[in-house]
Amino acid sequence: MYNAEDLQKYPYFNNLLSKNDLENIIDPLTGVVNRRYMLEFVEDLISKKKPFTMAILDLDDFKHVNDTYGHLIGDYLLETVGSDLQAFVGDTGVAVNPSDERYKDLVGKTVILPIMNKEIPIIADS
Repeated sequence: MYNAEDLQKYPYFNNLLSKNDLENIIDPLTGVVNRRYMLEFVEDLISKKKPFTMAILDLDDFKHVNDTYGHLIGDYLLETVGSDLQAFVGDTGVAVNPSDERYKDLVGKTVILPIMNKEIPIIADS
């Protein structure tokens, strides 16, 4: 789970934390930044022309896990995925839970790949 120190290194979150409690920013189950604040963070990066990389993880048919194994196992799986994603991303980015509509507001915009300095579009998969 992200803590205030993890997020304060980003100016957007540093400012946000001065006005909000961490509990309003972080999804309590997955421990990652909630959709609202992640969208605002990405929009802030785009408006400032800051390069970043975004990865979206979707757990297909997750309802099947809850229906088959119960919500306790489903919650444990979400917590584990969130924790593992945070560990994988480390200091290079922020993990998010794109629980609905897959950041549709970003589709069609572009980002710059930091290592290659190459501009690429954000596209939606089908």
